[in-house]
Amino acid sequence: MTNSVVVEDLRQLIADHEPPCVSLYLPTHRRPPDTETDPVRYRNLLDRARSEVQLWYGLSGAQLNEFMAPLEELNAPEFWIGQVDGLAVFRSRDCVALHRLLLPVEESAVVGDRFFTRPLFRLLNTDGRFYVLAISQGDVTLYEGDRFGLRALDLPDLPDDIKDAVGTEDVKGPVGYFSHPTGRNPQYAGHGSEPDDNEADIMTYFRIVNRIVSSRLRNQDAPLVLAAPAEEWRLYQKTNTYPHLLDEALSGNHDRDTPELLHAAALPLIMPLLDSKMRELVQQFGNFESMGRASRVLEEITAASVTGRIHALFIAEGQQFWASYDRVNGIITGPLSPENTRAPGQQDVLDALAEETLMRGGAVYVLPQNEMPYNEPVAAVYRY
Repeated sequence: MTNSVVVEDLRQLIADHEPPCVSLYLPTHRRPPDTETDPVRYRNLLDRARSEVQLWYGLSGAQLNEFMAPLEELNAPEFWIGQVDGLAVFRSRDCVALHRLLLPVEESAVVGDRFFTRPLFRLLNTDGRFYVLAISQGDVTLYEGDRFGLRALDLPDLPDDIKDAVGTEDVKGPVGYFSHPTGRNPQYAGHGSEPDDNEADIMTYFRIVNRIVSSRLRNQDAPLVLAAPAEEWRLYQKTNTYPHLLDEALSGNHDRDTPELLHAAALPLIMPLLDSKMRELVQQFGNFESMGRASRVLEEITAASVTGRIHALFIAEGQQFWASYDRVNGIITGPLSPENTRAPGQQDVLDALAEETLMRGGAVYVLPQNEMPYNEPVAAVYRY
């Protein structure tokens, strides 16, 4: 099981799998007594999925039990320990995949010829990854986050604290320079007055942490927020080599903060950065449309999706358009049906659109209905 969903996970789920493809989504809870309802609601999803697999794919008896077994085996008491905000479970004849999610999802069981992946696209909204480095002399943790929460990353080489770090590095000379994300001239560390012994130990500690963190974030452009006491923030800036460290930090000692508290504190700093690209596209949608570089017409968007023309796709939360759909040519070949009347062989056209856009390098944004361009259920901005 993985606690995160990245583009590669989605690509694997989007790939062709041998049906039936079962997709289960469940909002979960971190603490009792709410956690006590999670196994019951999961059991209900299993029952729904079992019925649809039997009805639509003709599995029964031993075949059905064998197919459902990996999903049934999860519903054990130990499985529900350490859940976060959501759970996604996928099963086909050739695949079993599970993801703990840092966001709540709408409870659903979907059976079809392909996995239903659109709820996962919210994790990738606005290229919305960011990191928080909570550091003090007594503790250090690197968190990965999005608009929905933070999770601690497992970095085995990261020292536990300053005592664990001091003595593991012999370098005591100048630290060198780092490039500032705002484009100011490089700043230099290790020049000027000699630091006292304690400051030298802190700098050694921070150099080690920076080396490990920068290696982990190599080739990324996600912003990094530092949560540290003010003086230690100043010193860490001198050792930093990650180019997307924010100018503004979360000042103070955060050793005892929960991920929830840190997330709430970091979000006001980070959201303007995460939202800016998407908001600009929404605001300029009318201009793009007048130039023929955007559309709100479903049939036009499906045709554009298979040619790689879509730069950004916007889908309203909760919208589903089920139909017979030619994914190769981007053509809807039958009438649209609501989710509760869909027929075997139909697929959610919006889900297919999101998958095609992602596979061809476009961005996918799942937004509340009132934030959609012109309040439409689907819209797209084109590359050309």
